[in-house]
This record gives sequence, C-alpha cells and structure tokens, in this order.
Amino acid sequence: MKQSTKILLALGIFLALIFSSLVAWGVFLFERERRAAIAFENAEKAFEKKDFDGALTLLCRALEMHLFPPQKATAYYRRAWLENQKFKYDEAIRDYTEAIRLRYPGIDAYWGRGWTYQCKGEWDKALKDYARVLRRERSVGQVYFNRGQIFLEQKKWKRARDDFSEAIRCEPNNAAAFLNRAKAHLELNDLDGALASADSAITLEPAWTEAYALRAKIHRRRNELDLARVDEQLASHLPQNQPAPFGTADDIIGNARIALTTRRYDEALDLCDKALQMNLASDLAESAFTIRGSAYAGLGDWDRALWNYEEALKINPRKTWALFGRGNIYAQKNEREKAIADYSEAIRLDPNFSEAWCNRGIVYAAEKKNDQALSDLNEAIRLNPKFAEAYARRAMGFLQMKRTDEALKDAQAAVALLPENSEVYDVRALVHIARREFAEAPADLEQALRFDVKHKPSLLNHVAWFYATCPEDSVRDGKKAVALAEEACTKWQWKNAAAIDTLAAAHAEARDFDQALKFQEQALSLPDSSAESRTGMQKRLALYQKHLPYRQEPES
Repeated sequence: MKQSTKILLALGIFLALIFSSLVAWGVFLFERERRAAIAFENAEKAFEKKDFDGALTLLCRALEMHLFPPQKATAYYRRAWLENQKFKYDEAIRDYTEAIRLRYPGIDAYWGRGWTYQCKGEWDKALKDYARVLRRERSVGQVYFNRGQIFLEQKKWKRARDDFSEAIRCEPNNAAAFLNRAKAHLELNDLDGALASADSAITLEPAWTEAYALRAKIHRRRNELDLARVDEQLASHLPQNQPAPFGTADDIIGNARIALTTRRYDEALDLCDKALQMNLASDLAESAFTIRGSAYAGLGDWDRALWNYEEALKINPRKTWALFGRGNIYAQKNEREKAIADYSEAIRLDPNFSEAWCNRGIVYAAEKKNDQALSDLNEAIRLNPKFAEAYARRAMGFLQMKRTDEALKDAQAAVALLPENSEVYDVRALVHIARREFAEAPADLEQALRFDVKHKPSLLNHVAWFYATCPEDSVRDGKKAVALAEEACTKWQWKNAAAIDTLAAAHAEARDFDQALKFQEQALSLPDSSAESRTGMQKRLALYQKHLPYRQEPES
C-alpha cells in the first residue's frame, strides 16, 4: 500500500472517530437537556397541583441538572417561594437573588425577596426591593401596603400615610389600608384625616372591633366624648379582635406570618382566625394552622398550639414546619421521645432543616445523650454557620462534657452573631462560672437582663442565685440578689420552690437569717421539688440556722 494511501486511510479513520465522538457528545447533551426539561416540567406540574413538598424535591433535582437560563430562573423563583412558605427565609432570599441574577421576568422576584426581608425584620433591604418594584409598576397595592406597614413600625408617619393612600388608590376596598392610614393621620395630629379614614374602614368592614376602638380614640382627641362613648360601646358588643379581610387569603396569611416573626402573637392569631373562616385551599389552610400554632406557642399556650399543629398535619402529614412545631411542644411537655420522633421525621423530609437538627440535639442533651446531641448540633451549624442558637446550645453541651475551652469558643461565637440577645449572654456567663472566671460573669449577666425585655423569671432566678452564692467575695451582692429573687418569685406567683430557695440564699448573703430561714422553710413546704433539690435545701437550712450563708462551687 502506497504511503499516500496509508495517510489518507489514517486521516479518514481519525475523522470518523472525531465525527462519532461529536455524535456521542451531541446525544449526551440532548439526553441531559431532555432529562432536565422533564424534571422541570414535572416540578411545574407538582407546583400547579399544589403538591408543594413534591415540587420542592423536583425543583432541587432539576436545579442540579442543565437547565436553560429562563428555566433555571423560574426554578429558583419557584423554590424561593416554597422556602418562604416553610419560614426558611435565608434560603428563600438566596434563591430569589439567583432568579434576579438570571433575569427572571417582571417584578415578582424583587417583590418576593422584599416580602421575605420584611418577614425577617430586615426592613431597609425590604424597602430597597419594594422601591424597585414600584419603579416598574405603580399599581401594586399590596406592595404599597407592605411598605406602609414598615414605615408605621419605623414611626415614619408621613411616609406611612402616603403609602397607605397609594394602596387605597390601587385597591379602594382595602379596609386595613384605611385603618392604617387613620393611625398615621392620628400620629400626625391630623384628626380630620384620621376620622375620615376610620369612617371608611368601618363602612367597608362594619363589624371590626379595632376600627371602632380607633375611631373612639380619635373622637376623644377631638373632645367628642359622646361619640367616643358610642364607639366604645359598639366595640364592646362586637366579637373581639376581628381583623379586616384585606387582600386575598394568601395576603392575610402572609401578614400573619410577619406578625408571628415580629412576635405580635395576638395579631397573628386574629389574622389566622379570619383566614380560616374563608374557603381556603389545603396548602393555605395548613399554613394558617401552623402559624396559629406557632403564635399560641409564643404565648405559652401549649395545648392550643399542639391542637393547631395536629390540624395542619391532618391536612398534610409531610408539613415539616408543623412537625417541627409539634416537636417543640412535646419538648416543652417533657415528652421527649415524641419530640425526637417529630424532629426526626422533619429531618427525613428535609435533611437541610437546620432548626430541627438543633432542637433534636437539645432534646438529646436533656436525655444526657451527649454524643448524639453533639452530632446533631454539629450538623445544624454545618448547614447554617450563622446559627447563633446552635452555637449557644453546643456550648452548653461542651460544658456538660467538661470541655470548657470549646464551650467558651462557641459562646463567644453566639454572642458575636446575636449581640442583642439575652440567652447568648446567659450562656457565656455560665461558661465563665464553670471556668471559675467569676469576675467575667456579671457583665454578661447584666447584658442578659438588659436584653430580656420580658424579664423571664428563670433568668431573674439564675442571676439572683449567682449574686447570692458566688464563691468570689468581690462579685456577690446580697441586696441585688434579694431584689431579683423577689421579682422572680412574684412572676411565678410564689409557687416555685427553686425561686423561693434562691430568695432564702439571697437573704442569707444579706445577713438577714430570719428571712432566710422563713423562705427556706417555705421552699421546702412546696411539693414541686425533686428529692435531690430537697436534699440541697435541707443542707442550706442547716447553714442558715448556724447563721452561715451558702456558697455554690462550680462542678469540677
């Protein structure tokens, strides 16, 4: 065979190989894009059928594939919306931002991200996104309304008034916008404007208690006392706390979610009650029951919270946030096996649910299962490296395991992440006490008291105990301990043996042993003490009989 023939043959084989490779690559690309398109289409179908858990799973799968930019933008937008419904605000913001980067059409991604920032209480960021929406579209009444709510919270009365006026321009039957505008007018001392807006709210919603109460207040400011009394009488005969049914059911539930996030629990309950009187789709009903359960939990009404979570789970047994909430209630009731079961199911359904990992770890710690607790808290922090509560709880776990260096590191991280949170300072104080760094503890305890606006009796009791019993002479303060312990006893209605025990120790530190003996005997007379705590109380009673105060040495 001639040399030229050999060269041509080799070249032909080479070109054939290149061609076959290109064909194979093309088939691969076609198949990859076909599978991605099918996954995206299935996710869209699940979303349209309101199978939101299924849609979320399919969207996550589709986003791992090769989607074209418009499909990818839609997938991120849909997933962000679903994450918002599950209260996973950081993840929702991340996905809305990605949808915006990929040029998701229209205003919805900015609107959704603004709403999520508002739910988180990050109002400046919400305002920026709402401004972007309103630059493009001037007739979105709900955005004006949402922004007006922020301005009300910020006490920017003129801007709130103007936004509620725009909301009314877009939606003339929005009774809540009229009422909120009345509030802004009243703060601006525009009593005529306030009265006109309150009248309109009542015209639209004639059985709204809050509207009559506000109008009565306006009449009193106008010195129209007879009219004020009429409105007050009307309000007293109406069912209490009826919010106006502004917007769609989705809007009402969304505002309930904001009220819940900002700890306006009564408002959240009222909004959910109103929503549940409507003919709700199943996804909205389960959200309303879940939010209402969380509001009752925030108020400490565990039984009503539990009932609402169970109603949500009857509608959708895969509702992870309802499982999480019910787990929290079981944990509060010390039904730890049930709590662990609910957290575990929530984690199975959503392995990235960092809050469920954290709370299951807390229950394991209460069960003295330190290795499992530490494993769960590690996972919570891996999933969310800015999860302050997980750091605080892991610090307490390390403390139980006598790993005080690691405990201090985690406590410092928790304080850095939440510098205005009471609990993280309390945790760091406990770590300092365990490390015998007594002089470091008072500053953290005072910060814990400062940021605990409700003055929880458990915190008052803990701080009082430290000032009464600390081994370090320079930091004890009997007078302060007595005042704090008395407040804790009052809040617990003098029925908590531990608080009365603390008050006895505080009086002993203040060298008032008659009072110390009186309160120690009172603590021992109460039935809510464990055998171990009663033994400690009896030992302290013997000390006080000898006119000796008690000193609490940290565990070695």
